[in-house]
Amino acid sequence: MKKKQMTTTTCVVIPALNPPEKFYDYLKALSKIENLFLLIVNDGSDSQYHQLFSDISKFPCCTVLTHQRNKGKGAALKTAFSYLSSQGKQSAQIVCADCDGQHSIKDILRLAEEGSASPGALILGERQFSGAAIPWKSKLGNQVSSLLFYLSGGIWLRYTQTGLRSFHCSLLPVLLSIPGNHFEYETRVLVHCLEHHYPLRRVKIDTIYENGNKSTHFRPVQDSFQVLAALLRSPAKFLASSLVCAGFDLLLFSLLCRFLSEIPDVSASMSVIASTVLARICSTGLIYPSVDVLIATHNEPADLLYKTVNACTFLEYPDKEKIHIYLCDDGNRPEIKELAASFQIGYLGCRENKHAKSGNYNYALSKTASPLIATFDADMIPQRKFLIKTVPYFFSQIWIRDKEGWRRRTQAEQKAVRNLPILPPTQEAIPSCCARP
Repeated sequence: MKKKQMTTTTCVVIPALNPPEKFYDYLKALSKIENLFLLIVNDGSDSQYHQLFSDISKFPCCTVLTHQRNKGKGAALKTAFSYLSSQGKQSAQIVCADCDGQHSIKDILRLAEEGSASPGALILGERQFSGAAIPWKSKLGNQVSSLLFYLSGGIWLRYTQTGLRSFHCSLLPVLLSIPGNHFEYETRVLVHCLEHHYPLRRVKIDTIYENGNKSTHFRPVQDSFQVLAALLRSPAKFLASSLVCAGFDLLLFSLLCRFLSEIPDVSASMSVIASTVLARICSTGLIYPSVDVLIATHNEPADLLYKTVNACTFLEYPDKEKIHIYLCDDGNRPEIKELAASFQIGYLGCRENKHAKSGNYNYALSKTASPLIATFDADMIPQRKFLIKTVPYFFSQIWIRDKEGWRRRTQAEQKAVRNLPILPPTQEAIPSCCARP
């Protein structure tokens, strides 16, 4: 009988805690596939399972890592990812699966092949929750998490808690940087990929539940709370930001009303109208000013710029109309102008390529007027929250926070904030958010 063989080097990562009896046969079948390696993490299983893991370690191309105590599924996955990173594998495709027999071998192989065809993407094995054999708790929990994920990012996933995932080893540093040690880690990975524009690909897989899913180690209360917290983190931040702005607006309105009411010949109605207008101008104009997003390009292809421009259109901001995106093209190319038109953003074609990137930016500065400027290279994909995280640093020219804590700026520092110099012709521009000169 001909052995199965993977077309690319594939490593199957399986975190295991007190695995079922079928686990040995399951791994034995996987170990017979050529060009496929097994990495098992014993996440603090009970002592009666020690012999099982010892036998498993004797399979060809199989490595067993051990946690002396249970640390959680997320921690087990990151232990495996750290081990793979230390091995220096540069071209391996990685598939993560569960130990409870709910992921068939054919689905593991399908996800590995799909991942090889889509480098840089996270491939998700997606069950179909339509059969009568599905436990009602699993069906209800998944529907709730799918709805919350959709409300958070606008993408509907049928199965947000899928443990069958495939990705290229180049994503290991990203996955290791994501916090979480238990089941919420997998949810945080999805949220991170959504926020940072990593493609999500879905592959239909068999819906398998062994013994009504009794072997699951999912803690109904604690793990559910952590998963919900991971899903609600981004909306909660946006809500908090909105409440702060509303509170600031109300405070300004109250102070202005009190001030104007003491001025003779100013009626109560005029005081309210003036206070409302002035408070709204101050709260929106001072706290969240307009931002010009400048993307510098010289000879980069349109398909590369497409990714950068597309990411910039997803930048989060309380008032999206205050974000003005410009393609700054010192190559003055028609195809780049068409790309800008397709996204309905600005195009600044510099006819003379003088002083390289600095000259390109200085030309753009002469054609734009927003008080803040964000600059990106052609091959940079900004995080969604780039402006949300950087703009608040410009709220005040008086106070600054350093290693000692908050302190008052010196006169020289205040002047520097107001009068940032134009880039010298020989200076290389860097991605940043800065005040307009």
